[in-house]
Amino acid sequence: MEADDVATAVREIVAFARPEIEQARCTVEIHVEPDLRPALFDENQLRQALLNLLRNAREAMPDGGHIDVRVEAAGMSVVIDVDDRGGGIPEPIRARVFDPFFSTKGEGTGLGLAITRHIVEAHGGNVTCERREGGGTRFRIALPIAPTKSMRLPAGAEAGR
Repeated sequence: MEADDVATAVREIVAFARPEIEQARCTVEIHVEPDLRPALFDENQLRQALLNLLRNAREAMPDGGHIDVRVEAAGMSVVIDVDDRGGGIPEPIRARVFDPFFSTKGEGTGLGLAITRHIVEAHGGNVTCERREGGGTRFRIALPIAPTKSMRLPAGAEAGR
């Protein structure tokens, strides 16, 4: 994992997924808080996790709809929200969405969200599924910010020696 700009990675991932999203009569909009601190992440793994969430959001709106992606700071984390305006997920199902092989779809393996959770937790973060105010669902990935490097010289030492 490397300390990097999550917002840039998210913009690139959404740009990659945009044709698939638009083909399903959906739109996607990105909102990024300025001046975010870097987070530690593996870009390929973040790509897989975020693509899973974007596809789920698209599939939650079979007649089309809008997806909001937000990247912002929250305490010691950089947070990525993926909001859809689909029918929402009932509480009993929401409690199980990250279970391996659990699916409400007629097809698929039920592994997408389980893999997403595994990836995010391997990064020291967490992922949640919440009811979205106004309808739909919000998936939230929280990744820890990268530690800042600080070099402390021993007492009496001078810089450059």
